[in-house]
Amino acid sequence: MNFIGIDLGTSNTVVSFKKGEKVETILFDDGSRLLPSVVSVTKNKTLLIGNSALSKKKSNPENTFFSTKRFIGRRSSNVKLKEYAQLPYKVDVSQELVGLYSSNLKKRFEIHEIAAQILIKVKESAEKYIGTNVDKCVISVPAYFDNNQRIATKQAAEIAGLEVISLVNEPTAALLAFLNEGSYQGNYIVFDLGGGTFDISLIEADIDIEKKSFFEVKATKGDSKLGGDDFNYLILQHFVEEIKKKLPNTKFDEKLLSYLREESEKLKKQLSVEEYVEVDLQNLPQKNKSVLDLQMTFTRKDFENICSDLFSKIKNLIKKFINENISVDEISNVILVGGSSRMKKFAEIVKELTNKEPLVSLNPDEIVSYGCCQYALIRENKEPSTFISDVTPLSLGTGIIDDVNSVIIPANSAVPCSRTEVYTTVYDNQEAIDVDVFQGERQIASENILLGNFELRGIEKAERGVPNIEITFTIDLDGILHCEAEDVKTKSKKSIFISNSFEISKEEISLLREEALKFFNSDKEFVNNSLIKRYSAELKPYRNQSSVAELLKISNNYLEGISNINISKEKLINKLQEKLFQNQKKL
Repeated sequence: MNFIGIDLGTSNTVVSFKKGEKVETILFDDGSRLLPSVVSVTKNKTLLIGNSALSKKKSNPENTFFSTKRFIGRRSSNVKLKEYAQLPYKVDVSQELVGLYSSNLKKRFEIHEIAAQILIKVKESAEKYIGTNVDKCVISVPAYFDNNQRIATKQAAEIAGLEVISLVNEPTAALLAFLNEGSYQGNYIVFDLGGGTFDISLIEADIDIEKKSFFEVKATKGDSKLGGDDFNYLILQHFVEEIKKKLPNTKFDEKLLSYLREESEKLKKQLSVEEYVEVDLQNLPQKNKSVLDLQMTFTRKDFENICSDLFSKIKNLIKKFINENISVDEISNVILVGGSSRMKKFAEIVKELTNKEPLVSLNPDEIVSYGCCQYALIRENKEPSTFISDVTPLSLGTGIIDDVNSVIIPANSAVPCSRTEVYTTVYDNQEAIDVDVFQGERQIASENILLGNFELRGIEKAERGVPNIEITFTIDLDGILHCEAEDVKTKSKKSIFISNSFEISKEEISLLREEALKFFNSDKEFVNNSLIKRYSAELKPYRNQSSVAELLKISNNYLEGISNINISKEKLINKLQEKLFQNQKKL
């Protein structure tokens, strides 16, 4: 089986493979186990990946792309300015999906194209290290990744020439890595703090009398926009403030800010080990064209004070998760995952809230890729001895009348799963409905993540509220969504595979793969990927339960306030319907 396990991280990428009875992490060309998740385009239009790209962050900041995982598969409308305002490269939000712009190539990159370049390097390095072709992989994703982000990750792998056996949530992969570490029965909480995301998962592990292992993810929570990068940014802000205060004539440009970003990350890592650090900021450019140095002393306490808001946010997330899902004395063990989990304050918070000393027998940088290998073996084994049940991190639903979000699959539902809800029409003789698919926890549909939409035609011609339309959502083992709508009477049916709100055909993926490989080997440009624009419809379905009888029942109090007893039935129902959804919107 020529497969690898890939932890495609925000900061670094790690790759493992099965060697005999053990799992081993590959070494890249420079002898490191970590490949920086960085891509740089040079002035002569060559593409650099990994450490060679990382070295260009100071000299070529506008064309060196890092921490791009935060934007993969995300709609421009869902990305806030503060998420990219501090980045040295241009984040393009002019199109439906977030992209990046290279001034050296005068070209826009899709985020999954950047990820594909990293995975091409991964594939090439793995084949060189293992000594055989590699064509399959399991890739980890943050538990809180939405459907679009998962699809985009799979697309990146396909462009790189890798068949994705499965995606696996990072906390689940981390626990699997402990399979050979002794007993693993009980309730585990996995805390995964990476470069760009923070995930918490509660996993129940058990072994039956036949020595078969069962892993059931009970709940997951997190923040896909909270990670080590955010700590780096706060240190960077502090550096800038101190420099302005002590060296007011300093000339700030993008090269200086890139240098300070590196020093910020270095300081964070040092203070994870040391109690205090002497910082020597050298060659700070002045407005009179001279350069000056600045020395500062930082204690771990200083760092924790600077980042107190982020630590408070983490603490509140953990508190809420435990309160909602488990009592502290039911927790068997806790596991820390991700490079940023090395921060002492983070470990202290976890210990304080769980009363457990975290398990640290495996390298937090490599544990997830280890688990990906274990998961690949499980998925490829026809008679597995290990069984895993994961959950969907966010609710999935559809928009109904008055912008109300109607949940079909609630958050933390076990996957794979399939759920059906019944809806009806808004107008008499309505022949079509448009189904918008949302992911998120807001009751206002438009405040959630729009995954895509589709139109069902051929509905039974009848008075409004009469047709029964079944909408079914199905989530597969990778956490990817398939949607279907059917008129019960006419049997008219429409279904879609939600794929990043625009569908990329196999031919387009093949083309992107060829172009990516050509660019990787010959430094030529990709062919721009055309996006299919989402069809914007005017009609919305609403719940069949909101029939005339239900409206009368729910709005009994409102009926008492109507003075005109001669009001027509149609006007009455219109008023009741309006009142009902006003009340729903307030929830």
